[in-house]
Amino acid sequence: MKKLFVTALVAFVLIACGGNSAERTDGFSDVPRTAEDSLFRDVMEGHDDGMARMGKMAGYRKKISQQLDSIGKLTPSTVHDKLKITLQQLDDQLKAAENGMNEWMDGFVLDSADNEAANRRSYLQAEKYKVTQVRDRILEAVQRADSILR
Repeated sequence: MKKLFVTALVAFVLIACGGNSAERTDGFSDVPRTAEDSLFRDVMEGHDDGMARMGKMAGYRKKISQQLDSIGKLTPSTVHDKLKITLQQLDDQLKAAENGMNEWMDGFVLDSADNEAANRRSYLQAEKYKVTQVRDRILEAVQRADSILR
């Protein structure tokens, strides 16, 4: 009797854990099954591309701050003033790109219109456009920082 109970319990657990592999539990599946899945993945790829450079941007902003401090200790000159303006503009661009990502993330609703395919599709298309703009600003700022600071 004990063996039968253990066998039944193991079978029950295996069946329960196997579940329906088609069910999504993380907001999207690895293989998009619907237009919404594809759009969601595109939105997340834009987010991930931008976020991958956030640490680099923070490092550049720190480097800019240090350079601005150093320039401030030098004897004022036209060259120093121009460099200071360039660095300040670059810092502003990096900060705006970072703020853009943070604002986008704050406004993004992961499960918006989850049960209404047409509304979700429309929402995700709009978010894909927004996150692409944010990502592009980040890439542009990092590229500019790469060329100025290296």
